[in-house]
Amino acid sequence: MNSLYKIYLRYQALKRAFKSTKLYLRYAQFKEELEDQKLNRICVGQDRMGNKFYQYYSYYGLPTKREIRFKDDRERIVNDLAYYDWLYKRIEQPPTEEQVEQFYKEEQLRFQRAREWDEQQEKMMLAFYEQRKIREEQYKKAYLEQKNFNQNSEVFAEITNNSELKQESQNEQWQPKSKR
Repeated sequence: MNSLYKIYLRYQALKRAFKSTKLYLRYAQFKEELEDQKLNRICVGQDRMGNKFYQYYSYYGLPTKREIRFKDDRERIVNDLAYYDWLYKRIEQPPTEEQVEQFYKEEQLRFQRAREWDEQQEKMMLAFYEQRKIREEQYKKAYLEQKNFNQNSEVFAEITNNSELKQESQNEQWQPKSKR
């Protein structure tokens, strides 16, 4: 079994070495062109991740569906939005290479502005938290002073007497309505 595994590893190494030759690249391109003719489709573009976008045609020459061929079948995540409008038929013609490059430049600027905005928001939040911390300390200090003030027995007795008198006067003033 060990010798079979070694043979398999050698086969894989030869296969990888062969894939990097010019002859194999020409063969792969020719094979792809034949497949495109067989399926009656045209490759309209390729994004920066290596995914290819195809336009299929009917036998009468009318465009039918639009499709993505992912570079890696295991990862089918579409993060590139350059062909998004064309793919979902919001525009009729696929974007040209100049439009795709312009989109990528605008996207880089958008990401840069977003990073700057995030940094600015982070600074503002830190300043806010610092201010809140200072105010909380001030409130705690004022609360402790108030608590110390209330603990003074003479002042506390006077405050409670005043509050009791106030409650009694409010109770005397309020009379329930008589039933008719």
